[in-house]
Amino acid sequence: MADARQFVTFRIGKELFGVRLAEVQEIIRMPDLVQVPLAPASLEAVANLRGAVLPVTSLRRVFGVGDAPHDDATRVVVVRLAERAAGFVVDRMASVVTAEPAEIEPAEAIGDAMAAGLLCGVVKREGGMIQLIEPARLAGRVQVARAAAGEARRVAAEEPAAEAVQDDIQLVSFEAGGQEYAFP
Repeated sequence: MADARQFVTFRIGKELFGVRLAEVQEIIRMPDLVQVPLAPASLEAVANLRGAVLPVTSLRRVFGVGDAPHDDATRVVVVRLAERAAGFVVDRMASVVTAEPAEIEPAEAIGDAMAAGLLCGVVKREGGMIQLIEPARLAGRVQVARAAAGEARRVAAEEPAAEAVQDDIQLVSFEAGGQEYAFP
C-alpha cells in the first residue's frame, strides 16, 4: 500500500474519469463565467477565483460528449499546473479511489488514440473503468487550440474582407498568466 495512488473520480456523461488527488487544488460549484470571444471550443469561459483568472475547460467538449446543461451536481475541478491553476467542468463528482501501480494500465489500453493522448492511464475494475486524466496534457491541448485560433484570426485579418462589416464589437483586452483575455 506504500506505493498506492489516490485519485479523485468524477463522471462526464456515462464515463468515469479520475485525476491524481495530489494535483487537485479544490473542487468548486460552477462559478460565474465570462465568455472569451474567439476562444477554442473546449474553453468554456474564464472565472474569477479569489482574484485570479481561472480558465475553465469543458471536459464534455474535449472528449466529444455533447454539451449538457449545468445542474446542482456540476462541479469545477481546479488543478494546479506549473505556473497557474486551471478548472475542468465535470458532470458530477464520484469518490476518491486508491489504486496500486500494478492496477494502472497504459492509456493505450482503451483503444481511443485521441483520448489516450490526454490520459496517463486507466484502472480497470469489476465496477468499470476509470480513465486517468493528465491535467498538463489537457491544458496543453487547450493552449494548442488557442494558438491555432490566434493564427486563424491573424490570417483572416490579413485577407481582404469579402463584404463590409455591419457591426463593430469593442473589447477591452488584458493579459493574465501569459494568456490574453477580452471582455466586451
